[in-house]
Amino acid sequence: DGGEPPSQLARDAKDRGNKHFATANKTKNKLFYREAAKEYSDGLALCRAAREEDGDDEEVSTTLALLSNRAACSLSLKNYGQCVKDCQEALTIDAGHGKCCYRLARALLGLKKWAAAERAASM
Repeated sequence: DGGEPPSQLARDAKDRGNKHFATANKTKNKLFYREAAKEYSDGLALCRAAREEDGDDEEVSTTLALLSNRAACSLSLKNYGQCVKDCQEALTIDAGHGKCCYRLARALLGLKKWAAAERAASM
């Protein structure tokens, strides 16, 4: 243990996830999307730990980025249910988050929920 607070470890997990995501986009290798999603999940767990630890302020922007980024991975992996969950949670934090509105609409299209997708697209 290096003594880093959970909020810093969450940001580090987000950065590692972003590297995996960039590699996935370049190589089209889905393994890297899975690795990125794992890092984002780890980061979200650390954000929860930061909320519970005295003196460690979890940044809402980090939680929002982790949810949005994991949703992007889920969308790329056609894991539409997880994408919908992450987008909906992110939109409770920031109702106008454009990327999450777009990803939510795309995931709902993948689930053949046409009316819900149209509503999400017009958020």
